Amino acid sequence: MQRATASRCLVKAVPNHEAQMSHAYALNEDVLHRGQGPQGRVTVEQPKVYTIIQRLPIEADGRLRYRIRSKLENIERVATEDQLSYCL
Repeated sequence: MQRATASRCLVKAVPNHEAQMSHAYALNEDVLHRGQGPQGRVTVEQPKVYTIIQRLPIEADGRLRYRIRSKLENIERVATEDQLSYCL
């Protein structure tokens, strides 16, 4: 009986790297998005408010990604978790 249970658990087991990582932001949560830097621009853009519309699967590089929508403009983009912060 124990053997059958153990084999069932193995089938449902999640790979270690996915079990340890979880998304910090919830769907429909407002966040600040920081741009990647000047990239040839004279000034750095201020962080803008976006809404989380989808949590994306963990990519091969291990970074968590989200699809976000701007609160002010008609823009959607994909951002990594390290580019986002909580709105105060």
